[in-house]
Amino acid sequence: QCRASRIQSHASRIQSHASRIQFRASWIQCSASRIQCYSSRIHCHASRIQCHLSRINSHASRIKSHASWIYRIQFRASWIQCSASRIQCHASRIHCHASRIQCYPSRINSHASRIKSRASRIQSRAIHIQSRASRIQCRGDNVL
Repeated sequence: QCRASRIQSHASRIQSHASRIQFRASWIQCSASRIQCYSSRIHCHASRIQCHLSRINSHASRIKSHASWIYRIQFRASWIQCSASRIQCHASRIHCHASRIQCYPSRINSHASRIKSRASRIQSRAIHIQSRASRIQCRGDNVL
């Protein structure tokens, strides 16, 4: 009976461990969803920056064509194009960052699935051990 009680205690610890692992897997999947949402917002931001860049480039071209005879306006157009190049560089970095972030959710989901699978195996083992402990206890009660 002492052995059965130890086995049952062990099974309870395993089941508690399995529950913690399942909670962690759910938490990881929630994190993956948040990262995916963040990635979508970054993509949207990058698109808005590129739209803004197109307007700036268009504006710079108009200024250059209308003001080729005025040095100050040409200088201003060059400055706007320089700003547009900086914005384009920034947009490219954001796109690159967004692409890297989009890889994370699938990796996290895969990790979460592995953890959930492991938790299920541990839980089924715990149930098996509990059933074994019940049978041993039953046998012990019959002997008495």
